[in-house]
Amino acid sequence: MSDFQIVSVEKKKFIGIGKLMFRNTSDVTWHIPHLHFLVDNPQSGYYESTCLEFGLVSSGVTPEEAIERLVMQTRFFIDSVMEKDNYEQFISTVDNFAMCGYWRAYRKIEFSLAETGKDLSSSIDKQIETAVRSIIKKKIDRALDELANAHAREIIAEAKRMVQLSSSFDFQYTSLEAA
Repeated sequence: MSDFQIVSVEKKKFIGIGKLMFRNTSDVTWHIPHLHFLVDNPQSGYYESTCLEFGLVSSGVTPEEAIERLVMQTRFFIDSVMEKDNYEQFISTVDNFAMCGYWRAYRKIEFSLAETGKDLSSSIDKQIETAVRSIIKKKIDRALDELANAHAREIIAEAKRMVQLSSSFDFQYTSLEAA
């Protein structure tokens, strides 16, 4: 572990937290865990977004702009490390206490939000649950459709057989009153 100086959170006015989910679309086997960030408003008309794992900081005139810039900066960092095929660099980057003040602030905010069910974990869990329920519903609907189609074919075949039976008989009827 390298010697790092702890990054101060003094005079920070944190206004939000977030997670970055990096989806690897290439054929490599590595994975980047969810990354965490804090947004603060150190000065009027100016926002900072900080990635806690990598210590990356971006700014913007809105929180969204600061986050978008952080996403681009984080993507560039990840791509540059992976170009060198040096996953160990990620481990050495996160193996320090430099951001411990930020992590404390993040956890306090996340737990405060959790009290009302508005934490990021609940939000992400709800998205996952909704996606899983949708997949299950589609599979059930598909199975029911297949089952209904199979039974419909059986019913149609039986109806055709019955029609053939009734049309193979011919009869005449005369009542006694007609005689």
